[in-house]
Amino acid sequence: MRAQHPSPEDIVRFSDAPEPARHIIFRDWLRAHPEDREVYRDAKRAAAAASNARGERVSECNERKSDTTREIYARAFRDASFID
Repeated sequence: MRAQHPSPEDIVRFSDAPEPARHIIFRDWLRAHPEDREVYRDAKRAAAAASNARGERVSECNERKSDTTREIYARAFRDASFID
């Protein structure tokens, strides 16, 4: 079933946008590196618990886990030779 008009929750992705590729790199890295998958899982759970306890929005939750996410992206991008 498709809505006639997109809702605010709909996500628009463009085939030439870098964001979908970045997400795939992150996903594939986590699949191949269980230690980082566990680190990310723990950071995500801790961020969600803290944000839920404070009644925060998703953006605050994302900010709480952002350092961990950036560190994992750096390893994945370095491995793919995207950065030094």
